[in-house]
Amino acid sequence: MKTPTIDDILAAAAAHYGVEVLDLRSRRRAHSRPRHVAMYLAKRLTELSFPAIGRAIGGRDHTGIMWGFRRIKDLLVTDPELDAAVLAIQYSLLSSLYARSASIQPMPPSQQVAPC
Repeated sequence: MKTPTIDDILAAAAAHYGVEVLDLRSRRRAHSRPRHVAMYLAKRLTELSFPAIGRAIGGRDHTGIMWGFRRIKDLLVTDPELDAAVLAIQYSLLSSLYARSASIQPMPPSQQVAPC
């Protein structure tokens, strides 16, 4: 299965929290929780470095991305609502990626290679 992109993750987090992707890339504190969740998921679900995630999320410094990642990681242990939200976003994201990859149409018979 395909790995989600940072744009996929931002879109899923924004949809879950009812905000715009531009809000997650902004500097407004009102959107810090959804932004931190997106940072956490980006690090967990992709192979992107902290600096690469920072560039994708509004040009942030890698130390801020590390802080947001650790903040969510620590809160997941004690906050069941946050844990449920992260799982819901992750499920939504991965199921949509699976649906997209499963919707690839097979090659028409006229183009298939005959078995040996």
